Amino acid sequence: MLKLMALEFRKHRVVDILFKGVGLAMLIIIAFACLLVFVDLEESVSFNTYADISDMILIFTKSTFLIFSSVLLCRLVINEYKNGTINQLFTYPVSRKKLMSAKLTMVFLFTFVTIVMTYVVTGAIVLGINHYTGRIQEVLTGAMVMQYLLNLVINAFWSAGMSLIPLFFGMRHKSVPATIVSSVFITIILSSDFGSFQLSDFAMVSVGFAVIGVGFAYMAIRNIENKDIV
Repeated sequence: MLKLMALEFRKHRVVDILFKGVGLAMLIIIAFACLLVFVDLEESVSFNTYADISDMILIFTKSTFLIFSSVLLCRLVINEYKNGTINQLFTYPVSRKKLMSAKLTMVFLFTFVTIVMTYVVTGAIVLGINHYTGRIQEVLTGAMVMQYLLNLVINAFWSAGMSLIPLFFGMRHKSVPATIVSSVFITIILSSDFGSFQLSDFAMVSVGFAVIGVGFAYMAIRNIENKDIV
């Protein structure tokens, strides 16, 4: 599996995505987080506690990379079917299930790692700036840090599962736009405010979406050995 993932990594030039697209996305998230925290805006948009800041960074990060992962999904899977190059790939002496599993595992890990990495880097920069500005008066304890990191890992894991949901919509007509639009739609649903809460605040909602994503991935590879490629 690791060798297949390494081959896919080189074949699709995933390094370009990681060092260019992800780097740019991280810079935008960092800039936006610092703007909201350290620049005086309306009182209703102020962030005075680490819990508020943590939630804000997590929302931005999950939303960004859920959409970003759909682009990677298009590159690794949808475009292969759309352009017919998947036929050549399936002639290799490797089972189709392993090939598809490697591709989808890459999307899952990409989403998980980028969310964790961006959150940690953004949080560290916000803490560093606050050390000199003293904007946030709350004392950050070790217990709080461990709680935020645990929440990060859990949310990143569920988000990685959700990142596979657009596969279902993209594979129906081998459509790149459908794949990306579906990820945007999912992000809007989970991130939209409904009064004083968001759907993503409920653990069972996040778990349910993640299970659906993994289920769609399973259905995509379940009968792939005997399925004709159109």
